[in-house]
Amino acid sequence: MGEVKRIAELLRKTYCGEPWHGPSLKESLAGVTYEMAFAKPQVGAHTISVIINHVAFWMEVVCHRLDGKIVEPTPDEDWRAPAEMTKDAWDKTLMRLETAYESLVSRIQALTPVQLESPASGKNYDNYTMLHGVIDHNVYHSGQIALLRKNLMQRK
Repeated sequence: MGEVKRIAELLRKTYCGEPWHGPSLKESLAGVTYEMAFAKPQVGAHTISVIINHVAFWMEVVCHRLDGKIVEPTPDEDWRAPAEMTKDAWDKTLMRLETAYESLVSRIQALTPVQLESPASGKNYDNYTMLHGVIDHNVYHSGQIALLRKNLMQRK
């Protein structure tokens, strides 16, 4: 298996498979209702909804960079609060996440080994490093969501 395929498989496992470290991102989201998604279980913590928008956003950014675009997000773009706190808004957030994931997998699978080693658009690191970074980012926030979800479940 080549490195491009290994990276795509690692992204898949951490997103919806069975990673070695614990629950995947989708598993961490299993059972999260829209009420839970918008609840603030801890002072100063982001809601699950805001975290998922953040995760989806960074997968979108990586897609743009793989497409050769220079993207420098603002803090408002990075940590976007939902316009409304409804079931429909939560469903749209989950759809955004799924779409971002599918787009990223598609772009990864289309990479050549040379492109993997090429500089990330507008950055001083290569695409290989960027892709491992987005995978690590997803894992980090998956754990964060699991803790928030556990906190919310204990309150019931």
